[in-house]
Amino acid sequence: MAYNSTRMNSNDQVRLYVGDISTSTASELLADSDYTHFNSLGNVWIAAQRAANSLAAKFTGISSDIAEKKVGDLTIKYSDAASAASGYKTLAQKFGRMAAAQIIPYAGG
Repeated sequence: MAYNSTRMNSNDQVRLYVGDISTSTASELLADSDYTHFNSLGNVWIAAQRAANSLAAKFTGISSDIAEKKVGDLTIKYSDAASAASGYKTLAQKFGRMAAAQIIPYAGG
């Protein structure tokens, strides 16, 4: 299911954080089932971290497989995919810090 800012469920929230906000399912970066899985693993920041790591892996794979690919008017170049992978890795680290900041230590009885 494509991103919908008026619905804003947990999948859409994570899509917004990682920038996967296409309104067409044909151009989604990850499937809704991927976001559902990531959301089942913890809070929204953990889900966003997992999604960003997945996107980094996806774009790393693209950059290692092809130098350039053209489909219709869309052209993806190696350097574009490598840059996207690097950006998603950085974003995943940021989301990891945000998830850790929400953990409240408990020592008591």
